[in-house]
Amino acid sequence: MDFDRKGDIGFMEAMMSMMVVILTLTAFIGAFSIHMAHENAQRTIFEEDFQDSFSISGKGIVGDPTEAIIRMMEFEGFKGIVVRCSVPGMDSIPDRMFSAGEVTKSIESTKRLVTLRGDDGRSIPTIIEVAICT
Repeated sequence: MDFDRKGDIGFMEAMMSMMVVILTLTAFIGAFSIHMAHENAQRTIFEEDFQDSFSISGKGIVGDPTEAIIRMMEFEGFKGIVVRCSVPGMDSIPDRMFSAGEVTKSIESTKRLVTLRGDDGRSIPTIIEVAICT
């Protein structure tokens, strides 16, 4: 880069310096986002089949997601799956738990707050927790 008498660089050199900075930042942001996406990648361990399997009738949670659990175990190659369904704030409705396969020490889990229909037409918020054993 050539400086003039005032110490300023020319327009072409300024544009080239700006482009070097922009390209460097773009490469850094791209590498950082790829690293974060790879690090945050998780399996999809919650399937909508679980939500569709449940409803609330009378004084309890009804439904049986066993077929969906077994299908997911076979497809994903898990050793075991545990599904727990609970209604927060309503002690009169007991929790339901379903499991298939064997429970090992290597467990990944997720919780979802879903809305289930009651037999009286109400929408009741329900927590469905799915734990997989790999």
